[in-house]
Amino acid sequence: MDEQIQINELMDAMDYDPQYSLVAIHGLVHSIYSWRNNLNAEIKEPSFIGNWTDHNVEEYVEMMHESKFRDVVCSLAMVGVLASFFESLLIHEFKCLRVFYRSRKPLNSHNRWHLEPMNFWDPRKVLDRNSQINSSNNIMRGTHQLVNALGIESKLPADFLKYLGALITYRNFSLHNGYEWPKDKRVRFLKLIEDKNWIDYFNWSKSDGNPHIIYMSDKFVWKCFLMAQDAILAFEEIRFLETNLWGKV
Repeated sequence: MDEQIQINELMDAMDYDPQYSLVAIHGLVHSIYSWRNNLNAEIKEPSFIGNWTDHNVEEYVEMMHESKFRDVVCSLAMVGVLASFFESLLIHEFKCLRVFYRSRKPLNSHNRWHLEPMNFWDPRKVLDRNSQINSSNNIMRGTHQLVNALGIESKLPADFLKYLGALITYRNFSLHNGYEWPKDKRVRFLKLIEDKNWIDYFNWSKSDGNPHIIYMSDKFVWKCFLMAQDAILAFEEIRFLETNLWGKV
């Protein structure tokens, strides 16, 4: 790669600051969950001791029902900003790594190395079973392939790909199905939770004994935020340490 072109591409790739995005996201996390928690704190469970009436009980049930919609509103707000953050981070970081990669030889036998550089380094591009570019972008699958092709999974935060997969999958389900998903979508997502061991990542309310509204757990949201911080540091290490080895391949 021509040195001037390399410099221009590097400056373009690094023309962003994920830390400022995280500061803004942290402010949103604090604001939106404080709003929810303050309202939920007003809900008083009936003790059936004293002057509780049928009206009081109905009011309590109604408030509990409303609280689940607050949970999903918070969840959809957070999955939107967190998924967007990770997409932006991955696109920019892999663009940077492309500039740093000075070898013309593949690091391993991964089929992705047969792609043109523009497609290889784009985490949205997915290589299908026929070694062709899939017509649909998929940041989750593309990142998984790219991480394996570069051999950097051990350099990323623990379970990074697992958390990313859960976050992006929930974002896609929510984006296309809204707050109250069709029954078949709920069944499908709950099966994914079981198969991929995401049980601590999500909660759900029930209606007539069946799962109704699915939302991210507070623990999962906070873990994704912390993982975003760790991912920034991990990519900095990969960019400045691991790439020195690539140049010697």
